[in-house]
Amino acid sequence: MHKLVFATTNSRKIKEAKAACEPAGIFIIPQKLDIEEIQNADGKKVAMHKAKQAFNILQKPVVVTDTFWNISALNGFPGPYMKDVDIWFSVLDWQNLLKNKNKEAICYENVVYADKLGKLHYFVSTFKGEFVDEPSGSLNNLNLERMFSFDGGKNTLADLHDNNKLAYHPDDYCWADFVKWYKNKYL
Repeated sequence: MHKLVFATTNSRKIKEAKAACEPAGIFIIPQKLDIEEIQNADGKKVAMHKAKQAFNILQKPVVVTDTFWNISALNGFPGPYMKDVDIWFSVLDWQNLLKNKNKEAICYENVVYADKLGKLHYFVSTFKGEFVDEPSGSLNNLNLERMFSFDGGKNTLADLHDNNKLAYHPDDYCWADFVKWYKNKYL
C-alpha cells in the first residue's frame, strides 16, 4: 500500500479520503499542521495556499482539502468564508437570510496535492443542494451543515455526519479524480 500524507485532523475529511483512496491502495496518513487559512473570495486560491503551506512545513508531498459554498439567493455568499461566517451566524440567522428566497446552493469540494517538488495539482467537484426549513443533526456540526441537504431534504449533512455516512458516493467526489491521476502518475 502506498502512503499519502493528508494535512487534516477533520474526521469527516479523513473518512472521505479513505473511502476513495484505500480501495486503490493509497493509505491515508492524517497529519495535524498549523496552517493559516487566507481569506480570499476565490476558493481555489484558498485551497492552493493551504497546500503550499503544508508542503513548506513538511518538505514532502502532501494533500489538503477545502470546501466552500455559494448560495444562489445571496450572490454566492459565503463562498470560501463559510467556516468563519458559520461561527457568527446561528441557524436562525441562516433561516432569516433565506426566508422566502431560492434555497439552492452549490458546494465546492477541492483537493490539492503538492508533489515532491511542491508543484500543485488541483481537483474540484461541485454538488448542488438546498437549504431546509428546519435544522437537523447534532450541534457538533456547522450550522450550515444542519441546514443543508443534497437529497431533497431527507437528510441534512449533519444527519449524515452524525450517522457516520458520506454525503455522496466516493466516485462522485474529486477524490476519485485525484486517485485516477495519482495512480497513473505514481503507482
